[in-house]
Amino acid sequence: MFTQLLKVTPANIRQIRAWVRGEGFNVLHALANWQVENFLLASYGMPHHVIAYRGAIGHVSRWDPSCYLKWLSPRLDRIICVSNAVARDLKASGVDNQKLVTIYKGA
Repeated sequence: MFTQLLKVTPANIRQIRAWVRGEGFNVLHALANWQVENFLLASYGMPHHVIAYRGAIGHVSRWDPSCYLKWLSPRLDRIICVSNAVARDLKASGVDNQKLVTIYKGA
């Protein structure tokens, strides 16, 4: 349904808000950068929790304004990290440690 929503646009945000309201979701789980941005912007003013998945180190900086639309957003409730290294990298980049949860991927 949302393969066309790869960009952050007002129309996409309105469509996501309508979808979330219509389905009655309590939690939005974003797996990609574009999803994190869209879900965060669509959820403002709504009582939903937004969680995200992060599987890579790097490319998060408190000096990059676009990171405040994703990983450094105060609206983001939790970030599921694939490893402790990812969690340490996000913490070093300014993410609140209380938001970070490590769930290992693989065996």
